[in-house]
Amino acid sequence: MQGGQPSEYKHESSDYRTLLSMCKRLRLPCLVDNIPIYDKDNQFVLKIGPKAGILSRALVQLILKMMWNSFTIVYKHPDDLANLLPIFGLWRSASGSRVTFRLIQLPIVTNANRYLNFLNYVREQLRHTNMVIHTDDLGTVHSILTQASRLNMTESRHSYLISNMDLRLLEDFLGSEFHCNITGFQFVRHTPLIKLDLSLAMEAVGIIGSALVALQQRQLEPRTQQLLCDADDQWIDGMIVLEQMRKLRKLGIKHGVFDVAKDVGETRKDNSIAGITRLPNGTFSEIGEWNDINKSWTFDDRYEERNKWRFKVGERGLPDLRGEKLRAVVYLEEPFVMRKFQPSFSSHSKGPGKQTMIKSGNLNIFQQQRGWPAGEQRPSFEEINNEEIEDDNLIYEGFCIDLLREMAKLLNFTYELVEVDDGAYGVEDEYGHWNGIIGVLQRHEADLSVSALTITYSRVSVVDFTLPFMHLGIAILLRRGLGTDDGERISAPGANFFTFMEPLSLSVWMALGIAYIGVASTMWLLAKCSPYEWQYN
Repeated sequence: MQGGQPSEYKHESSDYRTLLSMCKRLRLPCLVDNIPIYDKDNQFVLKIGPKAGILSRALVQLILKMMWNSFTIVYKHPDDLANLLPIFGLWRSASGSRVTFRLIQLPIVTNANRYLNFLNYVREQLRHTNMVIHTDDLGTVHSILTQASRLNMTESRHSYLISNMDLRLLEDFLGSEFHCNITGFQFVRHTPLIKLDLSLAMEAVGIIGSALVALQQRQLEPRTQQLLCDADDQWIDGMIVLEQMRKLRKLGIKHGVFDVAKDVGETRKDNSIAGITRLPNGTFSEIGEWNDINKSWTFDDRYEERNKWRFKVGERGLPDLRGEKLRAVVYLEEPFVMRKFQPSFSSHSKGPGKQTMIKSGNLNIFQQQRGWPAGEQRPSFEEINNEEIEDDNLIYEGFCIDLLREMAKLLNFTYELVEVDDGAYGVEDEYGHWNGIIGVLQRHEADLSVSALTITYSRVSVVDFTLPFMHLGIAILLRRGLGTDDGERISAPGANFFTFMEPLSLSVWMALGIAYIGVASTMWLLAKCSPYEWQYN
């Protein structure tokens, strides 16, 4: 028989303890997935599950590999804290920085939106984008991830580490809205996939069946016997069956779906866990294997190559993005991002439609090289054709371009500049979709943006912002009138003294005026009615 649930995951009940005590008292062989600490001396309890603590040890090393400096750990049952003890000793990350985390128990709720308030607290109060979900209930994991998508917590900046050995079973239940990193563990690695507890049950039945067949072949078939719990009854053939089961395990015979051969210490030999992560196409792929003997991960070469920018640290403690080409979206606005220009010729060009780029952007230098007479008309300027230059990034200049260039030198990456198609910074519509730069970043059409973008609450909720590199003071500049030959001054085109009122509509200014007059009149009437406002000479 197989009793209880994996103690690596679930809290032990009184029924489970009663079962183990009964097997010891009646000399009944019992196959369990993990032997409790309080019952180590029970020789009739045989362990077939993974090694105790294997999941917590693999979890700690994976957190170090992912270089998490701050994260939130959520758990379902208080007894799960015993499995998280190795994490409590995690003080420094792989880069040497201090590690901080919050430990929170999942609330007991019953309605459909049961975890929305909890996730909103993590997002708004804790502001953690890394989360460890420690529970063996896949339904709870699916509910958390599904409701996290409603709060926009499944974007690329979020990461979830699921301490569950059946994570791959959720592959068909996670849609295309999950752009975040979802990483976890998988113990059952055969096809078709089934849950770990079901696989262990099949394994236990296979061991018992093989032991009974072997005893029957040796003419030692065990006899049935009636046992009473309140008497001193014991199964006479219990020890024979137990020894045959131990013998089968030591021979390394496969039963069911696992190789349950044991070593000298009566521990499972196949104590390896596969680390899996969710790919952009929605499928889970193995990234490595945890070896509990060496207490280390062995990652796949493709995974190391794909994520080297995420895990590699440079000399200054910053991420090293060497070899990565990032796509940066920009918005044309002087003096932050501008296009360089080049002259086009109608009669001086060497061929029809041929243009020459001026890298210096200085018209006077270009004219001296061509030697135009002083009275000749200057050539017209047109935008550079991107197809005729080798490096598209050379056609842009400005403060943001210089800033991006210095960032590329510091973090060792190359970049590609693209202009936003709709010419907008980003506005949210009634359906929650964004246009402009914010929409491009939200749809993952670009990796970053360097532009003069105002930081607002709604924008921060969908994309990440760095600290501002430049602050602009508020000023109003009006163009002076143009002077004429006879000394008169005419107003400049477009110049208006009330230009400063244009940011707000006429209705808003009228509302402000009415509110001002109303408040002033009310205060004057109250002052007239109050006797303390009267003064007598």
